[in-house]
Amino acid sequence: MASVSCVLSEDQFLCSICLEVFTDPVTTPCGHSFCCTCINKHWDSSAHCHCPVCKEKFSSRPMLKTNTFMLDMVSEFKSKPRGEELNQIQERREKVHEIQRSVELIKPAPALQDWTEQSVRAPSYKGRVAKAVSELQNTKLMPKIKELTDNVFVQAKKHPVIVTLDPDTAHPNLYLSQDYKQVKYLHQKNNLPDTPERFSTLLYVLGKQKFSSGRFYFEVQVTGKTSWFLGVTEESVNRKVDSGDMTLKNGYGYICGRNHSVPLWSAVEKVGVFVDYGHGLICFFDAETSALIHCITDCHFTENVLPLFSPGQNYLGNNSAPLILTPVPN
Repeated sequence: MASVSCVLSEDQFLCSICLEVFTDPVTTPCGHSFCCTCINKHWDSSAHCHCPVCKEKFSSRPMLKTNTFMLDMVSEFKSKPRGEELNQIQERREKVHEIQRSVELIKPAPALQDWTEQSVRAPSYKGRVAKAVSELQNTKLMPKIKELTDNVFVQAKKHPVIVTLDPDTAHPNLYLSQDYKQVKYLHQKNNLPDTPERFSTLLYVLGKQKFSSGRFYFEVQVTGKTSWFLGVTEESVNRKVDSGDMTLKNGYGYICGRNHSVPLWSAVEKVGVFVDYGHGLICFFDAETSALIHCITDCHFTENVLPLFSPGQNYLGNNSAPLILTPVPN
């Protein structure tokens, strides 16, 4: 499972049009990134401008912004001798895409697990897909793919911020420590005023700090927890949403729990959260190993965003541990 996760993280450095490492990466309004030349050629040959990934249509040709975060990453990855190794990885990825096209899969699969599932439903191609996946997981290449992920983590940690919890926003069933660095679930509600700032149905609390540009990174200890939620949300989030609707329309994050998370990540001790406001990017890392847990690339920030936390419920008595905001080590 660890090897598959590392391969998936490498997707973040390849243009989905040319299947090569980004050259002059730019970002569309919907949050997806492409080589500048690739996306412009794509639109030159199309009657309408739309995103090749999510198919969102634009009324007029969008102004493209340089993805500086990705540009920094790509510049480092293309340096020798790493560039030659990355080319080998790309060649193997292209083989998988070629096989995918040859078996006429209806929709490009976003993960190696999906390609494997497709091969099971089409047994005659199972051997060919399995062989391509095996080549991608060549033991000589996996350490280099892991190195790419490590470098993304290093870059994210260059933007540390201090985050504290805002007691005025905490759901009544949440208990905050006096230093506003810890939050846990309580069965008995606190007697708190139902102010406009407070979440009254969903078990959330916001961070006090607001961000309207740039990049930021913080870490949260999740030791001993069976479920939790971390992310960010826009300041105008509906804090009185009906409890039957467990989603936040302008909130973005990652939920971990027995029924939600890949088993590998249930053992994570500390999670690093990185946000690039300008490019609508959120990355979640295992802060102890630098492994990339999850990445959201299509956020649409239009106002102040704040860190968002939930320690999860504790009805069964096995999720009493708090979420703890910890300093980012140098």
